[in-house]
Amino acid sequence: MACDAATVTRLDSEGNIAPVSESDLVEAGKRIAGDVEIAEQALIGEEDAHYYRQGERFVLPVYRVVLRDDESTRYYVDPHSGALLQRAEWWKTAGS
Repeated sequence: MACDAATVTRLDSEGNIAPVSESDLVEAGKRIAGDVEIAEQALIGEEDAHYYRQGERFVLPVYRVVLRDDESTRYYVDPHSGALLQRAEWWKTAGS
């Protein structure tokens, strides 16, 4: 990975920009979930109730992983770099 103040770029072993594949995103979802079952994972092209523009670092489309846990924890991954952008739990946003 190469980083500057605003971006993260995924590199291959030779230092070239390496795109993130669909299978990379599925595997990232599995690593994020650990032992918790995944309820849903997909590329989304618009904001949802938990992921919306609130600062400079906002990416669409975004890869969303929703866990089947008590909080319906959601993770949002940049599909271009593979970087974790946000974690959201239902109880933290239910009253907003």
